[in-house]
Amino acid sequence: MADTRLSPRERQVWLLLVQGKSNQEIASTLGLALGTVKTYLSRLYRKLGVSSRLEAALMYYASQAQHLAVFGEPDYE
Repeated sequence: MADTRLSPRERQVWLLLVQGKSNQEIASTLGLALGTVKTYLSRLYRKLGVSSRLEAALMYYASQAQHLAVFGEPDYE
């Protein structure tokens, strides 16, 4: 990962993306404008070093597997 220091909001957007939410659904859930969600996704992709939703979701599951291996429980922040 290029830069894994995600803001709390970026982590929220990431979790909703992993749940299969569309940009509009993420915006509605978080009370954000659609353009703001797109900005968060762009920052998230850059920080994760990925270029697609699929890659971001795979990175999420890889991070959960790593956390589980180290701590014995998932990290759902």
